[in-house]
Amino acid sequence: MVAGILLGPTLLGALAPGLMTDLFTKDVKDVLSFLSSIGLSFYLFLVGLELRSLNNGESLKQSAFLTISGFLPPFILGLMSGMLLYEKHAASSITFWTFTLYMGVALSITSIPMLARILQEEKLLNTRLGNLALVSASIDDALAWCFLSVVLAMAQSESIVSGLLTSAFSVFFVIMIFYVIKPLLKRYGQHIQKKGTLTTSGLSFIIILILLAALSTDYIGISSVFGCFVLGLAMPDTPVIHQELRSKLEDITLTLFIPIFFAVSGLNANLLGLFNNSMLAAFLLIILASTLGKYGGCYVMMRYLKFNPREASAFGGLMNARGLMGLIVANIGLSYGIISNQIFSLIVLMSLITTALAMPIYNVSLGRGKLMRRMLTGLKNAVNSTVK
Repeated sequence: MVAGILLGPTLLGALAPGLMTDLFTKDVKDVLSFLSSIGLSFYLFLVGLELRSLNNGESLKQSAFLTISGFLPPFILGLMSGMLLYEKHAASSITFWTFTLYMGVALSITSIPMLARILQEEKLLNTRLGNLALVSASIDDALAWCFLSVVLAMAQSESIVSGLLTSAFSVFFVIMIFYVIKPLLKRYGQHIQKKGTLTTSGLSFIIILILLAALSTDYIGISSVFGCFVLGLAMPDTPVIHQELRSKLEDITLTLFIPIFFAVSGLNANLLGLFNNSMLAAFLLIILASTLGKYGGCYVMMRYLKFNPREASAFGGLMNARGLMGLIVANIGLSYGIISNQIFSLIVLMSLITTALAMPIYNVSLGRGKLMRRMLTGLKNAVNSTVK
């Protein structure tokens, strides 16, 4: 994330604008944008595939309250932030509710891949805390994508009738995926399970489905990645097909396509624009609303569910990480003309900061952050000494 930002006008463009222009010509940017779009299609398909395997009935029941507490407070604070920022920072063609709803989605999203990676490294995937976090975040993201599809329909519509048609076609697409494609995929998954492997022709078939899903939702008028996400959710829950798809698609997606996406994001972000009172105030509003909403809401609900303060704080810190999902939402908002380059840069920076803080908050909350605890203790002693 940091490397992508530094490739853009924030650093390279400021130090060597001619070099940045020579390296990233319009043709190069077009190719990079195309590759990043393909990569995001595969990535959101894999995210949907991962969520499909996590959402068992018992976990859904246990995570219902946590999902509401992790989504609703930051969403409401995002709406309020959008109301305050609309007049100065929204495009003239974007309506008030389109902009405010988008800000609600941008502040309420959680990064499932980031969360899963942390839990895996800390060996918490099979614990109650880890399971609750993953399932809550997965439902959180699913809700965010549903709201985002509505926002994109509103942004693309030239009239109320056009907006209603876009929404209707989006619902029709989801129904077709879950009630027509999903049963067929279930049979296909059973066939792959018996065979024990996914052949090259089988992989080609899945890739064609991913591209068709992306093309369909793009044609409808909402983001192509939404179609891939829904297709991932509809994939059969069989061990072989999950393992095969992840082993054959995940490496190339994460090592080639997603870094390109980071580069494209960095080229569009200019954090130097923060150095004025108006943008600094907007940034403080966004970072406070996103952090207080997500962390605070999760902390309160965890305490209500009888978790101790340390576990509640650790859970809130993990859920507050936006990571790549935050960047994806930011890029979608920019590409659809919902937000300006300045607000795009602020959302990118917010995603970077909340992701960077996830592990420190987690470690300090559970008593693992020795250096941080020493610093806080020293600060507390210094304040006490001063007061005395």
